[in-house]
Amino acid sequence: MAISLALVTSSIAASAAANASQSTHAEVRTIVVRSVSTKVTVAKDTPPLQVFNTGDVLGVTDVLENVSRQFGRPAGAAVGSDRGSARQLADGTMRYTGTAVLPGGTVSISGVLGNAQSRLDVTGGTGAYQGVRGSLIVGDGMTPLNTYRLIFPIAA
Repeated sequence: MAISLALVTSSIAASAAANASQSTHAEVRTIVVRSVSTKVTVAKDTPPLQVFNTGDVLGVTDVLENVSRQFGRPAGAAVGSDRGSARQLADGTMRYTGTAVLPGGTVSISGVLGNAQSRLDVTGGTGAYQGVRGSLIVGDGMTPLNTYRLIFPIAA
């Protein structure tokens, strides 16, 4: 299962910031991308060795591709990437912590991944994504759809 993250380009983020400064309501954006895993490594292998079990940690890197035209790029275009770690838990789920690198900044993600669709938290960001919160729904399969619901802070 690919683990992924993605968001808005600088122009959309700039628009969000401009709109937020003129409004008393937070701006909410929904972004949908496909996650394509490019690298998975074993970052920590706990006994029994060479058997994926509780406590093992995977390092994961993904490319994020447009599902439809957005960010000024066509469907199928690479629009970002993400990198994170996933620690195997006793119940078979994985605790994921990662960062998406996007035009204009980064977005931080954390939460528990199950064997099917999972909801993770967007916990912050840098640059154009400073102060963003929200959620990421990671779909099922090897190249899942990732749906971000981003809430941009209200400008003071």
